[in-house]
Amino acid sequence: MTNQCEIVQDLLPLYIDQELSKESLVYVESHLATCKVCSPIKTELNKSKQFDLKLQKSLSSKSFSSPQELDFINRITKWKRNSAIFGVCFILLLTFLLWMFIKEDLEPQPVDKDMPIEKETTFNFETSKRWGNINYDHITVSDYFNNC
Repeated sequence: MTNQCEIVQDLLPLYIDQELSKESLVYVESHLATCKVCSPIKTELNKSKQFDLKLQKSLSSKSFSSPQELDFINRITKWKRNSAIFGVCFILLLTFLLWMFIKEDLEPQPVDKDMPIEKETTFNFETSKRWGNINYDHITVSDYFNNC
């Protein structure tokens, strides 16, 4: 394969599409008349171009929009849209209900001083991991409320 073949093969797609200048067209045609390597390539490109044109023509001539197909597509689109809206509303409702259920547990509740408290209930602040190394005496819950 010569340097001329490489040049002509680069120009072949433009030649097939008929977009070459006159000088380039004359050069490519004269080379194709004598070259046994580039001529088969031109033939294959022509076949490919013709196949593409036939395929394009057949696709453009067919109508994919019969009334039944359009109705079916519209029903599916409507179903998908309604399902998405329902899903979002359902998730929002569940989130709201969960928040209402948890909200009561998170709010501090008022302490009733008259509430009976067991005397033996103790809490050791010294060993509690939550309070760290704070040194408090062992106190009962009732002693705490009595001192308030």
